[in-house]
Amino acid sequence: MLFSPASLQRHLAGMGSQSLPLLHLALHLVVTHGEKAVSIDDLLRTLGSAPKGLEHRRELRGQVWNWLIFFDSCQVIGVRPRDYFDTGNKMLDLTSRDALFRIKGTHYAADAEPGAPPLKITLEAGPWLDQFRFNHKVLSYTGDCQRLARIPTGQPSGSWAQGIGMALQQRWREQASHKAQPFTRRSLFSLFHVEPDVATLLASHTPSRAMEYWDKAIRLLCDYEVVGDYQPVKPLPEGRQGWITAWWEQPLNIRPTTSITNAQIEIASNAVRHQGKHSRRSSSGRGS
Repeated sequence: MLFSPASLQRHLAGMGSQSLPLLHLALHLVVTHGEKAVSIDDLLRTLGSAPKGLEHRRELRGQVWNWLIFFDSCQVIGVRPRDYFDTGNKMLDLTSRDALFRIKGTHYAADAEPGAPPLKITLEAGPWLDQFRFNHKVLSYTGDCQRLARIPTGQPSGSWAQGIGMALQQRWREQASHKAQPFTRRSLFSLFHVEPDVATLLASHTPSRAMEYWDKAIRLLCDYEVVGDYQPVKPLPEGRQGWITAWWEQPLNIRPTTSITNAQIEIASNAVRHQGKHSRRSSSGRGS
């Protein structure tokens, strides 16, 4: 299945706001473990889903399963870094196509109906992704996204919290080696789709709901120890005229919690230890 970046973004937007947290959750599992068995219900719990009855649980299982099938079909496509020469000594450009991750195994209930999703699956990192298993930068990123995935999304504020949080994770890493700059709401919402759509809500008859959802989303990010400090650089102007543009472009200082920083340090330390064990096993396997 081939997508351009733009068409993939549109497809993901149509899949629902929790599909992206699920992708990051799956990536975290395979980057951390290489191969990992997990139940669909465990994925739902980690995603903060609260099924309302058996029928709703079945519906959510089917949704998660369909998303995983789509991600399983995705490929990482690129040009091999080394030159390759054929038997006629002609240099060729080779393009690799590797699975991002694979659904290696499925486990169904004995009395499962045709078309029902499995109860348990086994995920495996693809060849390209497997090379990052001991990279602490990748591990810390996916670990932080796993924290965001736990935010309940039954209300619009939860969906917004996940989208804002993922945008913040990206912006914080971009600024890691530079002096931190204020963010605007427009810049954060430009990165990840949220439901309901912000621009659509601001153009509706009740644009003030955007302010309500934003405030609740920030409180959720604070409660889940993602945001540690949140301060507008300057207040919004008084009066109602033009407040939407001012709200969109208001500069904000938003910083992560120390728990996220400490978690990144711990993940980095674990990655170094695992890398050391891996290197020692490789050396012993070669013999003397």
